[in-house]
Amino acid sequence: MLTSVVDAFHSFASSADLADGLRIARREFVTLRGDLFDSDSDYEARLGVFLDWFICDRKIRIGDTTQSAAAYFIEREHTNLSSDALAYAEAFRDSSLRLLLFKKLRKDGSALFEDIVLGGKFEIQNALEVFVALERKQLVEARVVELHGDYFVSPFWMPRPSEVQKIIVKAGRIFRSSKRESIDSPEEMRGDHLRFLHRIAELSNRCSRYTHVKAVEIFKELPDSPLA
Repeated sequence: MLTSVVDAFHSFASSADLADGLRIARREFVTLRGDLFDSDSDYEARLGVFLDWFICDRKIRIGDTTQSAAAYFIEREHTNLSSDALAYAEAFRDSSLRLLLFKKLRKDGSALFEDIVLGGKFEIQNALEVFVALERKQLVEARVVELHGDYFVSPFWMPRPSEVQKIIVKAGRIFRSSKRESIDSPEEMRGDHLRFLHRIAELSNRCSRYTHVKAVEIFKELPDSPLA
């Protein structure tokens, strides 16, 4: 059900109503995360991450109001959605991008992950449907969706370089410690958290393009400038 709802959101993102906003957002996304070419081996995954971000995390203006594209979609289509689809759509609208450490696979097919930036552990119910060949203690960026106390992830996710896991974990601790004072400002915290994940994504993109440079060299400044 979640996959079909995400597909519907992505189709909406590509509609004529949002065409101008989507073009602007793609340029912004590339600025934040690095170049995106259709010849990239991970193009489909990164494009999906982009569309998720555009739908859920970026505000757009249609008419006299400004809100997320997900909110517009639900307002326009809620009468055409089943009760289950509407519940998933609302949960996806409120979802958040996370940096997760894979802990272990459960016998029922779910998997335990730990958020190394914001803290907390999640039992991801659709892990086997989404993640392929995960290694223990692998870091992944994924959009976490909560519905009725259960956790799911968007079909689109990205691995992070294993060679720099310690650097990323250290930077995550520094970020969390520095942001404790922002606990009363959830919007500021959400924005800074996204900036931090964009920063890691941009450095990861560099690693995939400049394979002659060690990942440690590319990531070495992250703990000192997590939001640069």
